[in-house]
Amino acid sequence: MSIVSALQTLLKEIEKVDWIKIDVEGAEFETLKGLEDTLRKKSPRLIVEVFEQNRENVFKYMKDRGYKPKTIFSGSNRSYYFFEKI
Repeated sequence: MSIVSALQTLLKEIEKVDWIKIDVEGAEFETLKGLEDTLRKKSPRLIVEVFEQNRENVFKYMKDRGYKPKTIFSGSNRSYYFFEKI
């Protein structure tokens, strides 16, 4: 079982999820896809470290799920964003 699958299983058992922080060194898009059910059903706010090469995919994925990004910190190859459902 992958870490994301284990996390998704755990999150199904929790009634309310307010926040999720993701810092997975370049695997943020895959991690977010693995949290699809939680994003859809529980609408948590997220802080996500996004590597520049994943930015476009992460932003499109989150926008398609009703989330809007706000920049917390912008670096040359990675940035931190706050995502909240609009």
